[in-house]
Amino acid sequence: MISLGSGQLPAEATLTITYVNRLERNESSWQIEADLRRQLEALPGVTIADAYDFGATALSTIKAPVDIRLSAEDWRLLPAAAERVTAALQKVPGLSSVSVSWDANTTEASLVLNEDKLRTLGLTPDVVLAQLPLKGAAVASMSKLPTVGAIPVRSYFSEPYRSNPATLGLLPIPLPDGSTVSLGEISTIVNQPGLSLLTTNGNRYSLDVLGYRNTAPISVLSEKSLAAAQKVLPPGVEASDKGDNAAGSDSSKRMLTGLGMGILLLFGVLAPAYGSVALALLSIIILPLSAIGAVWGLLAFNKALALPAILGIVLLFSIIIKNSILMVDFIQERRREGSGAFEAAMESIRLRYRPILMTAFGTIAGMIPIAMQRAVGLERLSPLADAAIGGLLLGTVLSLFYLPMFYVWVSEKSVSREAEHESGL
Repeated sequence: MISLGSGQLPAEATLTITYVNRLERNESSWQIEADLRRQLEALPGVTIADAYDFGATALSTIKAPVDIRLSAEDWRLLPAAAERVTAALQKVPGLSSVSVSWDANTTEASLVLNEDKLRTLGLTPDVVLAQLPLKGAAVASMSKLPTVGAIPVRSYFSEPYRSNPATLGLLPIPLPDGSTVSLGEISTIVNQPGLSLLTTNGNRYSLDVLGYRNTAPISVLSEKSLAAAQKVLPPGVEASDKGDNAAGSDSSKRMLTGLGMGILLLFGVLAPAYGSVALALLSIIILPLSAIGAVWGLLAFNKALALPAILGIVLLFSIIIKNSILMVDFIQERRREGSGAFEAAMESIRLRYRPILMTAFGTIAGMIPIAMQRAVGLERLSPLADAAIGGLLLGTVLSLFYLPMFYVWVSEKSVSREAEHESGL
């Protein structure tokens, strides 16, 4: 599929190429991108060539994995600043290509009407504009003002006017008396830098310097890119990160905040149910310890702590807390029947280890295909499986052995404090 203009720049073209999935080809997506980039850059007239996989960003609103947004009060500062930042980002290792959302490298011909001659001949700007061919059709004026200070209109002409704007001066303009005058006699053409696109961010003008990557970690890449951009910024221009890393950090903070609130809510439910703050903390303390196993799983499979990994940790916590609650509840039930703390803990291990192991290994077995990435699209979800597998392996051991051990230790400390209190009385 070919899209000319991309809804933004008229001199920009987007080609969407569909390949067979990665399991049916020998080249990786990064090798394909590098080959396409080399071929596109070799085409005459191409100044910027980006090649990236479809869905390269976490959100559709993010323009590129690395998006350094430049902003200034005066838009004229931005093109020169973008050139400096682009040159700086091209030296950052890990970026495959760097481009800008808009620039001032185009040239446009500005038609300036002679106001004195128009009055002398009895003409108005609307009459002149009606004779200008816009791709074969007439140009409509955007303003009803009778003076030449009307709102400027950007027009795109067909040949031969496009390649040689001076030929517009030969166009005949009819006069009220029936005669004609050439456009060149009542106007001049001034060549000046042109903008095909001008964007704003709030009350300031903005320009995005976009960077695409292969396998480099996005967090490290974004930090290095932003640091490199800030070193070369001219006065009056500011830079901010609007890419994947910024959006991911914000989403991670919100998710961790929600996770923390869930743990506090869980503590508020368990403490009254057990009638003990210590037992409620005992059930929850396994969660951060099991997260260590999740991190080990990510390190073992060489995966980053991204949003899928955090979702895997949330899944892990739900299983581990269920096991913890069942273990503590079973021990409490045995204590109420008259068993000691150690005997109740040992009994809980003997009776609960099979269900806990079945739950853990059943979940791990379901996660193994995701971790192996043997289907199209699973590479994006594999950190979820890696975190869940590593966390379950460690969390299961903690639930079966360390939780009862902590319970016995807490019980003995409680008994010793009561004995000291009674002896003191």
